[in-house]
Amino acid sequence: MLKKKKIYIPMSLVIAVILFCILFFSGKIHYGESILKYQDADAYSLFSNRELKINPSDEIQQQLLLDEGVLNSFAIKYHLENFEEGTIFSISLNDTETGETIQNWEENGAEIEATGYREYYITNEKINSEKEVYLKISSNKVTKALWCSEGDSLKGANFEINGERQDGDIILKLFQKKYVTSTIGFSIVVCLVFGLFCSYLLLFFKWKKVRNIICLILQYVKYNNKKIFFDMVGIFFIGIIGIVIEKKLSASNILEYNTIGAFNEYRYAFIVVALLCIFIFIRKREWLKKKPERIFSTIMLLIGMLYVIAIPAEAELSWDEGIHYWKAVGVSHGLCGATNAADDWIYWHSGTGYTLPNTIDTLRIIQNNMQAQYNANNIVSANTDILTQMNGVSYVPSAIGLVIGRKIGLSYALTFQLGAAMNMLLYIVLIYFAMKKLKSGKMILAVASTLVTAFFLAAVYSTDSWITGFVFLGSAYFIGNMQSKEKIIQKDLYVMSISYTLAFMAKAIYFPLFGLYLLIPKEKFESEKQCERFKITIIDLIFTFLLEMVLSFKWFIPIFIIGWLGIYVITKIIKRLSGKQRIILAIVMSGIVLISLIGGIIFVLPKLVGAGDLRGGTDVNSGKQVKFIINNPVQYTKILFMYLTGNYLAFQGALQVIFNTFGYMGQATLHIVAFVMLWIVAMTDKNKNDMWRRYNIVKLSSILICSIIIVLMATALYVSFTPVGSGVINGCQPRYLIPLILIFFSLIGSNKIENKIPQIVYNGMVISGVSVILMVSIWQVVIRMYA
Repeated sequence: MLKKKKIYIPMSLVIAVILFCILFFSGKIHYGESILKYQDADAYSLFSNRELKINPSDEIQQQLLLDEGVLNSFAIKYHLENFEEGTIFSISLNDTETGETIQNWEENGAEIEATGYREYYITNEKINSEKEVYLKISSNKVTKALWCSEGDSLKGANFEINGERQDGDIILKLFQKKYVTSTIGFSIVVCLVFGLFCSYLLLFFKWKKVRNIICLILQYVKYNNKKIFFDMVGIFFIGIIGIVIEKKLSASNILEYNTIGAFNEYRYAFIVVALLCIFIFIRKREWLKKKPERIFSTIMLLIGMLYVIAIPAEAELSWDEGIHYWKAVGVSHGLCGATNAADDWIYWHSGTGYTLPNTIDTLRIIQNNMQAQYNANNIVSANTDILTQMNGVSYVPSAIGLVIGRKIGLSYALTFQLGAAMNMLLYIVLIYFAMKKLKSGKMILAVASTLVTAFFLAAVYSTDSWITGFVFLGSAYFIGNMQSKEKIIQKDLYVMSISYTLAFMAKAIYFPLFGLYLLIPKEKFESEKQCERFKITIIDLIFTFLLEMVLSFKWFIPIFIIGWLGIYVITKIIKRLSGKQRIILAIVMSGIVLISLIGGIIFVLPKLVGAGDLRGGTDVNSGKQVKFIINNPVQYTKILFMYLTGNYLAFQGALQVIFNTFGYMGQATLHIVAFVMLWIVAMTDKNKNDMWRRYNIVKLSSILICSIIIVLMATALYVSFTPVGSGVINGCQPRYLIPLILIFFSLIGSNKIENKIPQIVYNGMVISGVSVILMVSIWQVVIRMYA
């Protein structure tokens, strides 16, 4: 075994190098200069646009905001029907600072594409983000041949006519030239992971276990063939019964939305899943007592796939879903950095525009149109920036689904849904292992993980299910080990630290949760050395994620390594000091940290945060907002307190959103039932395993840590998304609370309560309750809306 460990890393590196060379020299890895569209006002004009009337005396100025690369070209959209013969547009690109003209064009309409676009290339000068430029447009006659958006569609760019500020922007696309090398870095990571995996299979994987598992499965089939036969017959009849029920429903007029006589596959899927859930409850009821996670995960997998299938293959049904989809596409094309133009269209046009209630035929028409775009196989640059960002790891499950869908030749819609299905699959797997680890509180996890909004977000493109799933896994392993009388094994320490790390890579604001791990008593560890190294690692991770909130991801590993070594050295020094020396050192270090923190907040942070997220409005300025908070701490404290108590944490305010909302699709009506159930389960799902040491200390600490995270989230959105000095906080969505629910509700109850209800009854009531809530909710908001 020792010999195998010594050759593990070298063998992994050899495999990785061989694979990388094969990919690189075969041309699978693309790098170098790339043309990337980074602005597209037409995405918004589909929903809100207007014709722009221009007189010969008018001078139009449109500011162009530049990105990291070099401006390659811009494309203006014209209204072809209004482009009269003899009309000539004079277009110039100008330097904002000097007013000098960089390049001129004239447009007579002869070369405008059928889509209405004409692209103009920058050839006279390299223009990057260091230079501010604007377009100047005029016409030789009165015309309405230009399109303009109603609202801001170019992220804060100014649009003026004769010096007067106008609403909206000229409809145009902006393209930049970038030198892309992130695909090489991504390829190296992929090859290393593949090398480590292959070496593990060759050196350590016990193939006898696989053979034994196969033998056990065959034995189970042999001795339970009658059970399996009856199960298969039962499933077959459920399918038949579902067809009969759907035929009856489609032929009647009892439903509000229904095409008489048309078989509705979404209603059929709903009926079949509902019957299968009942069937599983009856056939596998013995699991409810000892292994509730088995029946829970099986039922949730069925309901989860129903959610994925029922929700249209549409990229803007949830918060920022189009952005998340585009990033998942970027990761799925991480080697080549290019994708199908259909993916680009979905992102920039905020989805396909299909809304419910609507007919299934309309959905099929839209999907066929998208499939036609996909089949055209036009290639454009993908999002390669995500390959260098820390949250890129959270898009791996969706990316795997997209890759599989493309490789096996699925339709565009099914490939889209397969990417979403991988999110759901990972989420349920994580919840299964989290529930399996708990000795008490399994049903608290069952309710927390199936809150309608949490479950919906696992069925679409988002990072929320990744964050929630891994936070729940890490929290469950922490609580489960505290409940156990046994010492914590090394594997569990790895699971705890890696789970939180993966979750916080997607959203670093949750990093204070690491503080819970520092509360594990020394006697829970197998050795003093194990305890010391684990807690050094946790302190270092807190330090690293704190810095990562303002620094680039590329510094993550160097900061972590340097931080770990520094903390390790300090720990060794402290051990050699006397009691008085430790107190003096603690005071000095606290003073240094406090001064550094205050200085950083006052002098450094305002410069680091930049302009903020302009989606919050043109009055957003993060640097000025930080100064406002520093100069008005009492006023901001009042704003924060009123917002949190009066809206964000109030059930009658924003909080109810996490119990009933399907993104932009609508809301279900069982939110009060779900809210009450969560509190009841939090108070009753207790047994003798909750009588562990430090329970009350951990409870108070968890409340404090959750409060700190909530304040950090609200403050972050106040700084980045809210106009300077505003009396309210914008953009702080209730779904950000979901990852905190398990740790909060698992500990909020008293550990002196012991539930006397038989487990088979109690677990059955809770699992059936959350199943009914999920099924009723998807019916109300989605299924019944298909006609």
